[in-house]
Amino acid sequence: WRMYEADLSIPSFRRGHAMVINLWVGTTAGTYSFDDMQVDAVHQFLPPPPPPPIEAWRVSPPPPGTVALLGFEGTDDGVTSQQTARNGSWHVSVPDPRAAHTGGAGLYVEVDTPFGYAPIAQLLLPRYVPRAGKETLLHLSFYARAQKLKATDPTPTVTVAFVDLQS
Repeated sequence: WRMYEADLSIPSFRRGHAMVINLWVGTTAGTYSFDDMQVDAVHQFLPPPPPPPIEAWRVSPPPPGTVALLGFEGTDDGVTSQQTARNGSWHVSVPDPRAAHTGGAGLYVEVDTPFGYAPIAQLLLPRYVPRAGKETLLHLSFYARAQKLKATDPTPTVTVAFVDLQS
């Protein structure tokens, strides 16, 4: 298991445009597991306040606002799959205990025959629509694991893309 993190800055003119987190898994044969996915809206930092009293350092700052939290424990939470060619073969299972990083289930994908081009087999996670009329910073974090089906298969990789449906 590896933890992946990515930041995306959404400019103010993207307000109201649907954003989708898109996982591409069509390049090579293998099994792909995803779990504990979280998207946070990170507040833009203001000028620093004066230093607090010494005893206040024991209290940790509040976490940033959570936009989406996907554990895949009891539901697919709006996960969809998209296949734009027929030259490969894959199976998507969510929730699935084979893909559990913590808890009981995750998102599991098995690519039997690779499509050869990653964007052909896509996993689309629920849409997020920015509402604020100012620049927003999103922070994505999740755990993923990719394994070969056979010893002779190429090593599969995990690719993450943010997609703006308006452009």
